[in-house]
Amino acid sequence: MTDVEGGGKMDETGHSTLDIRDDPFAPRDGKTLTWKNIQMTLAAKGEEPERKLLQDVWGEVPQKETTAIMGPSGAGKTSLLNINLLRLILAAKGEEPERKLLQDVWGEVPQKETTAIMGPSGAGKTSLLNILAGRAASRGRLHISADIRLNNYEVDPTRLDVRRQIAFVAQDDSLQVTATPREAIRFSAKLRLARATTDSQLDKLTERMLEELGLTKCADTIVGGALIKGISGGE
Repeated sequence: MTDVEGGGKMDETGHSTLDIRDDPFAPRDGKTLTWKNIQMTLAAKGEEPERKLLQDVWGEVPQKETTAIMGPSGAGKTSLLNINLLRLILAAKGEEPERKLLQDVWGEVPQKETTAIMGPSGAGKTSLLNILAGRAASRGRLHISADIRLNNYEVDPTRLDVRRQIAFVAQDDSLQVTATPREAIRFSAKLRLARATTDSQLDKLTERMLEELGLTKCADTIVGGALIKGISGGE
């Protein structure tokens, strides 16, 4: 095994292999992931006051005459033409209270073990995974606070080096319908791996991924979608 440019290795057959850091199938010791005090809150939305769109409007179109209804944009000209009662009011919208999407959530995924996060629809499983994987952060009305640790060291899951260690596959993935599994996997690898990763390494990883997922037979069939026939739903 010899070193090659880009951080990979060259095996006895002359083919480049991925560095262990970039090879998803390489054996790893793993780390224990723990989380506690996770809070996810959607702040209250202020009350929207009553809006008077038209009020005490009057006018006249004399017989056999043309009358122009004039006014700036948003003055209510179209609303006037669409109704008979010349008093149009948009009722007040009540205040939307604060919503606690997650509250005091805690858990642990021990090293080298598989852990299931279970709960009914709407319980917050995906929201929790989004926080752990660094896909969600405080923004606008959404406030998130959490104590997340790897091997008992506190980490920020939104940092790139941490996101490389914590990830999940969404229930519904977005795939280009005209791409094949081989193209989709290689494209994803090209975006995710280091720029120094060679084409040979990408090809090797793509082939291994197709084998592990049992997609070798349909590797060159388009994914397809609602309007284009492609591989099966399971595939």
